[in-house]
Amino acid sequence: MEPSPAEASEDATLVESARAGVRSALERLIRKHNQQLYRIARAQLGHDDEAEDVTQHAWVQIVSSLHQWNGRGVFAAWAATIVVNACRARRRGVVEQTSYDEAADERMPPPAPDEETQRLEVRRVLERTVDELPQPLRVVFVMRDVEGFSSAEVGASLGISEEAVRVRLFRARQTLQRSLDAQFQGEARALYPFMGTRCDRITHAVLEAVAARDA
Repeated sequence: MEPSPAEASEDATLVESARAGVRSALERLIRKHNQQLYRIARAQLGHDDEAEDVTQHAWVQIVSSLHQWNGRGVFAAWAATIVVNACRARRRGVVEQTSYDEAADERMPPPAPDEETQRLEVRRVLERTVDELPQPLRVVFVMRDVEGFSSAEVGASLGISEEAVRVRLFRARQTLQRSLDAQFQGEARALYPFMGTRCDRITHAVLEAVAARDA
């Protein structure tokens, strides 16, 4: 995921100001990347409320570690690694309900809806289908196809090779509805909707936690 020069510059400016204790800059930084990080957590954990909780805690860790970001890499990719690790910590010790077989992961896609299905229903079908993917495929799909991270960035965040990222992405795409491919490309950005209230909750909770820590 290569941000535009303006976006990269904005991130660097916001991080520098946040390090200096400027609350408005920290809030802007959180709101800018909230949805992206929440979606990554949601893809790993498979549950809205749990993803929100982990995203909030990951943000506190991100803020505490801002001094470690050197400004040369992509801030979103650096922050995503922290979210991925937070999700792993949350899932540690929890037995997966379904196992993931690297060699045999072909699944039948759900039936395609008819042509008059509303766009909202298409999104719901897509989200259900993505949720049915094995977790290793789901998080790669969301990071690559929904959020636009590069294979190198995804691999670095997940601790796997770029080749493994490409293989998992290929398998995820195969599993999703082929007959909805044209609509799917336009609807993917609507995956795991992140409403303003959820963003507000996470932002306010993080700012309060940071304020309490620094008090």
